[in-house]
Amino acid sequence: MQIGIRLHDVNTALGPEMKTMEARARTAAEEGFSCVHLALAKVISGTVFDG
Repeated sequence: MQIGIRLHDVNTALGPEMKTMEARARTAAEEGFSCVHLALAKVISGTVFDG
């Protein structure tokens, strides 16, 4: 079984340098999660994802 987390819920209380996609993924892995849900609009700030 794989247990995951929503990536935008990782490092929420930390500074901006820890809110990058890479830093959040690293923290999730360190905490033992083997997969993540990636909502790009919530993880990459300043980018608009329109359809």
